[in-house]
Amino acid sequence: MIGSFRVENWKHSFMRHPAEDFYKAIESNTKSIGVVVDGVTCDPFKQLPPMTGMIGPVGNFIFSFAYPRPSRVQEVSDLALSRLIHGLNYKDLENMDSIKDIFEDANESIRIKNCYDGIFPETNDYLKNWYAGCVASAFLHDKIERTMYYNYIADCGVAIFRKLDFFWMTEDQGPRKFEKERQEVLKQFGLKWEMPKCRRLIRRDYINHPSQKYSYGVLNGQPEAMHYVSSGKLDTEPGDILLAYTDGVADTLKSGEALDFLRHSNFSGLQKLCQKNVQHEGALVYEHSTDAEKKFLKKAFENLNREHLNVNCNY
Repeated sequence: MIGSFRVENWKHSFMRHPAEDFYKAIESNTKSIGVVVDGVTCDPFKQLPPMTGMIGPVGNFIFSFAYPRPSRVQEVSDLALSRLIHGLNYKDLENMDSIKDIFEDANESIRIKNCYDGIFPETNDYLKNWYAGCVASAFLHDKIERTMYYNYIADCGVAIFRKLDFFWMTEDQGPRKFEKERQEVLKQFGLKWEMPKCRRLIRRDYINHPSQKYSYGVLNGQPEAMHYVSSGKLDTEPGDILLAYTDGVADTLKSGEALDFLRHSNFSGLQKLCQKNVQHEGALVYEHSTDAEKKFLKKAFENLNREHLNVNCNY
């Protein structure tokens, strides 16, 4: 059984901010695919209003009111989702070691889209005319071989919940990882996020800049983004819950309440909890084997082992 949901804070919805978190789940008898994409918020204008402190609510209203609808970020996020799903769906399970090339294809598609929108290296100002981009995570579960292939970049993640707790979860490689260190740099120059100079410095020196220690990656068409894509594969067990999620629900997933819902496979309860806690928006895809699926997979796995045994005997 595979499922998915997107949650949105009521203020985010009330301000009519375009949805920039996307998700999709596909399942067959032999494999399941989960993909989530999180768009990186763009600038409606160069000088942003203060969005914290006493006048924060006014600043947020101005920001949301001026935000483009549809946004280029929304378009590239949707594009990335379609490219990732297409690539994973047609991936040959028998000749596969990694799914990293699928992210490379999505990144190239975003580069072409940005060029179509007139954003080139020579026209990029790291502000309004900055590369539209997104971050993402994905898993492809080979049910017969019981192997999960995964990819993720920045603060989107993938996890395996087994029995009572998380057996494995990706590390947050997004902006929050070195936020304190970058803030120290900004403090030295007296910079705040709403200042154009601040955002230009962060995007120029810390996004897709592998030589910079405190950098992080974004799929925005720059080839350097692939340096930040982490990929791998893990063995799975019957009853595992596989998850792909955006940062909007990441903290909630680690809470005691979320663990209780996962222990009881209560995904509707988990969705309500994520809806309650989300600050802006978030998306999640999950896969969990039902009893009927477990029996089918057990039989398929036994048949596979029998075929391998016959091959070895004949040899």
